[in-house]
Amino acid sequence: MTTNQELDTRIMQKVNTHYRSAFQERFPGQCEHILRLITERLHLGLTKTAETDILDQTTWRLSPKEIQELSHAIYLINQVRTSL
Repeated sequence: MTTNQELDTRIMQKVNTHYRSAFQERFPGQCEHILRLITERLHLGLTKTAETDILDQTTWRLSPKEIQELSHAIYLINQVRTSL
């Protein structure tokens, strides 16, 4: 005879399996979506305006550190996406 705890465990295993498979199906699309958002953010940050002086970092929309971090994030997310 099974206890309530054993029944609960079996139910949770079935539910977890369902959520895991749903996540695995959606994950590649989520990676592409994240990659697109980060790329758009970097693109907007690199857009030159009339006030932007390439030689003066204080006029840039993004700091060099932010540019580096966004570029690195794009690289890492793309590595995950291509490994799927």
